[in-house]
Amino acid sequence: MSNIDVQLSKSLADAVHRSRLLRKVADMCAQQLIWFMAGGFGLVVYYLSQAVVDSLVLRLLLGIVLSWAVTITLEYAIGRSRPFQEQSKRISIEMLWVPPSFPSGHATIAFAIAAATHALNDATLYGIALAFAILISIGRVGVRVHYLSDILAGAAVGTIVTSLVIHYL
Repeated sequence: MSNIDVQLSKSLADAVHRSRLLRKVADMCAQQLIWFMAGGFGLVVYYLSQAVVDSLVLRLLLGIVLSWAVTITLEYAIGRSRPFQEQSKRISIEMLWVPPSFPSGHATIAFAIAAATHALNDATLYGIALAFAILISIGRVGVRVHYLSDILAGAAVGTIVTSLVIHYL
């Protein structure tokens, strides 16, 4: 299974790097889109905090923070190297620090935001958040900073932890 993951991830990244346009799109998705998504979610939370008195806003934020904490813990417990490190390839994006690869922190946060958005019962907003989460995750594979299994695990952590916090706290 690991070999299939590596081969699929490498094929996707190689396809992206053969096209100047796809490289630019992957770079934007891998780096910048998370900030637009987080900013948009921040505006929604701000709006909710003005209009909603119950604990929904705190549960949304707590779900995202706990998802990220679980991911950081798993990254360092598992210690998987990143594709660009294993393949001795250059990456086209800058990373402030290079933590281990599995699971993807960007995918975790993006899918945690999507799960939190789902709790708002707005299908359009959820659809946009889910599309952004998918683009961010695929971009991370395209720029060789994650394997497909990294983003799938990050998506699972973000979705599951956030959903559990929202529904059971």
